[in-house]
Amino acid sequence: DFLIGELSRGRERELVRDLISPDLRLRGDAAQRLIEEELITADALVTTLETFLGNAGDVKRTAASLCIHRASLYYRLRRIEEIASVDLSSGDDRLALHLGLKVARLIRLR
Repeated sequence: DFLIGELSRGRERELVRDLISPDLRLRGDAAQRLIEEELITADALVTTLETFLGNAGDVKRTAASLCIHRASLYYRLRRIEEIASVDLSSGDDRLALHLGLKVARLIRLR
């Protein structure tokens, strides 16, 4: 009931932050920054990241899924790292981003 009440009050972003443990909170904010960047620039960065994480970081399979050249994928991944201030070679960063994107999708931020 508490969760439904908070969601009905438009507190989705605060709930996302509260759901992510304190040590992952900054990385959760990184996922939010990435979502906001996509909304502002109409880029496909969030879709790229979701596909990349869904393919367990397999660049060849991700590029094929997105129908782009691997060089384009590497460029997008660098942009994601810059915007979100994360290191996609870090398991903790990948996990936090993946969780942040999944939670955002669940509460319909994305």
